[in-house]
Amino acid sequence: MPNTVVQSILGRLPPGGLINGTTLVPLLDNSNIIFADTRRTQIDMRFAKIVRFAGGRRADVGVDVQNLLNANYGTVFESQYDYVAANGGTWLNPTTILGPRFVRLNLTFSF
Repeated sequence: MPNTVVQSILGRLPPGGLINGTTLVPLLDNSNIIFADTRRTQIDMRFAKIVRFAGGRRADVGVDVQNLLNANYGTVFESQYDYVAANGGTWLNPTTILGPRFVRLNLTFSF
């Protein structure tokens, strides 16, 4: 927020502030209380099989699928409100989203 606006509200400049500078005013706390009621679902699955061989040997074969439904909801949001831009600029836009779907193959031999 421009310090001229802060000065008109407070009647003085913020400590260490210059008249042509800006002051960061946090509008939300870091706990994202606004988004706490949003249901977020991520499904991870593992498919595995143990294959036994003669002599006590075995192989563990598996496939891990993370984020099976490829959900892409926001996990971190822009918290800085731009006083000059329309509608606060990029305020409340997601800055981080859930990681994409990926598959990992596993193969372990025990002998």
